[in-house]
Amino acid sequence: MPPHVLKDKTAMNKITLLGVKMVEEIASMNERTDDRNPQTIFKKFKDQVITTVWDRARVLVPMLEAKIKKLEAQLVSEMNKEEANRDQNVAAATIEEKIQILEERRHQQVRYTTAAMNRIHGETVSKYWTALNKAKTPRDTILGLRNCDGSGRILKDPKKMASLARKYHNDIQWEDLTPQAPTERKKNIDEALREVKCKLNPDQANFMSKRLTREEVAFALAHAETGKAAGINGIPYELWKALDQQFIDEKE
Repeated sequence: MPPHVLKDKTAMNKITLLGVKMVEEIASMNERTDDRNPQTIFKKFKDQVITTVWDRARVLVPMLEAKIKKLEAQLVSEMNKEEANRDQNVAAATIEEKIQILEERRHQQVRYTTAAMNRIHGETVSKYWTALNKAKTPRDTILGLRNCDGSGRILKDPKKMASLARKYHNDIQWEDLTPQAPTERKKNIDEALREVKCKLNPDQANFMSKRLTREEVAFALAHAETGKAAGINGIPYELWKALDQQFIDEKE
């Protein structure tokens, strides 16, 4: 999940609205079924979050990058004109000057970010410190992937290669998660529970039956480590932290 999307207000507002809709749907649910229950509604919400983030990421180009690319296209257009004249040269020089200013600004932003990261994490043994002091070995370029549909075709289009790799890894994660009929699922759960020898005493059972408070959830979220790989749903802790912070900011 692209980190910069989590700082985008449009994306976060859309996700917030999806969350509100999810809560309302769960609250209005009169009867629990296998197809419609809090778990399936939450699953739908997470799928919608992933779609929202990636849709936004496709259109959310950093402003400096977009401006630079636009100016570069204008410069190429000016330079490709058949008849060169003084006005054309002035226009091209002006565009080049604007590009240089934006490039310097982008470089300065990178320097500020790098300096801040070094100041915070540079002297601490952390993931950042390890990566900073790790030898950068060149990576082999993957020129093609063999399609696993039985055709044996080699895919060389980057988008098709990415789609194939994504499908391959998703299939691995879902390989053993075959859907079960409700009766079979209950039977398997009962069999597993019968093998559990350690039982909760009444006090422990009462404690486990209590609803979680917002303070407990906030505490767990605050202590959740960032920079970790996302789970099977593809949503990292950073998103939940960002949503919680947005909730706090809106309350204030």
